[in-house]
Amino acid sequence: MLVVVRLMVQINDTIVGIATPIGEGGISIIRISGEKALEILYDIFTFSGELKKNIRDIQERKFYLGKVYDEKRLLDQCMAVYMKGPRSYTGEDVVEIHCHGGILVTKKILELILHNGVRLAEPGEFTKRAFLNGKINLAQAEAVIDVITARSDSALDSAVKQLEGKLGEAIDGIMRNIEAMLANVEADIDFPDEDLDLLSVKDMEALLEECIKKIDALIKEADTGRVLREGVNTVIVGRPNVGKSSLLNALVREDKAIVTNIPGTTRDIIEDYIQIKGFLFKIIDTAGFRETEDIIEKIGLEKSYEKLQKADLVLIVMDASQALLGEEHDFIKKIIEMKDKVMIIINKVDLEKVIVRKDLVSSIFPGTKVLEISATEKVGLKLLEEEIINMVFEGKLSPGQDYLVTRVRHKNLLINAKKRLEDARETISRGLAEEFLSIDLRDAWRLLGQITGNAVDEDIIDKIFSEFCIGK
Repeated sequence: MLVVVRLMVQINDTIVGIATPIGEGGISIIRISGEKALEILYDIFTFSGELKKNIRDIQERKFYLGKVYDEKRLLDQCMAVYMKGPRSYTGEDVVEIHCHGGILVTKKILELILHNGVRLAEPGEFTKRAFLNGKINLAQAEAVIDVITARSDSALDSAVKQLEGKLGEAIDGIMRNIEAMLANVEADIDFPDEDLDLLSVKDMEALLEECIKKIDALIKEADTGRVLREGVNTVIVGRPNVGKSSLLNALVREDKAIVTNIPGTTRDIIEDYIQIKGFLFKIIDTAGFRETEDIIEKIGLEKSYEKLQKADLVLIVMDASQALLGEEHDFIKKIIEMKDKVMIIINKVDLEKVIVRKDLVSSIFPGTKVLEISATEKVGLKLLEEEIINMVFEGKLSPGQDYLVTRVRHKNLLINAKKRLEDARETISRGLAEEFLSIDLRDAWRLLGQITGNAVDEDIIDKIFSEFCIGK
């Protein structure tokens, strides 16, 4: 019998947290969740209007005007709303108090609630309770933080699809097929002499192939999904004074980096984010590569090489008015051999060109994309952005497209689950005992269950929710 090992706990305490960013603003929201939520509201909130005399007549999901007092001291005039469990975000009784958005008044109301026997929520604990109470699966819970932290249209679209449960639906479909195979195998093990209507070997192999194929499709989209979530690591490299910092400034459309004619001006890494056609790019300007005895510049170059190792895209900048040097040739060749996605950008085409030409560079580095621009004069930048999109996504991606796997955790679990199913396929082909097949199928099921939360332990849950802010 297959046992679901999703963590189940008894939650008896009531928690409170500030659900809006700390600081001055129009409104602050203080959220209370647990069996004492409504009782706390009755204790600290004085209702206005009809409900003032009959507070027990409070209606769900209706905002009420009132005042919060600390004994006789008025703290603020607020709005309050009550959401009865399980029809709430956490699945428990939830109360929200909407006060004025000041740091001090929010702190005072929070302290008042804490003095009434409520515990301060841990990071992500409201969403954690939503998961534990079966309101969302674990992949949806992780999508909550992705929605909050999304910095591009594509990242937001991907996170919202996960929040809707589309990744969970895909995983659940595969898990149901595994459950069907397990039930078939275990029935044959437990009742070998019974005339049962079981799947044939051919049917089992076909079902295994279907599961492997679906998992493989999810794995293949994982790297693109990560890029959508985290942004495309785009590293700008080249000799000093070729216009790397000018290119960064042109792409981010502000003077982010200092630009001078002095070689070695950029000694540290400079980073910024931009959106190109709805996709997020992390643009990284690096120190110009050259032989140097300057210890600070050397440190900058070491950091540059570290960034190169992690780059999704490398933009090699050259100066159209300068000849191609031997060390520059060797450096570019090394990068092309090291990274898959490399583009050579010949900058300063507004100046008089010398030896370096687009066709010349193309012949020296065949197969590498070459573009001509002027970063300072904003020439060729739109074409550059279009080529960047085409190169990174190979013309196959568009905003709104489904890319459900965006986390390394999910990808690794999928890879391991696929391996277990391949082991199961091998077990069948070699005619090994069904007990071995059962073990392979159970392992695959548990690995997939760690994505949705159907088979997950407390340590993994705590680690995931530690990424959240308090109040969410």
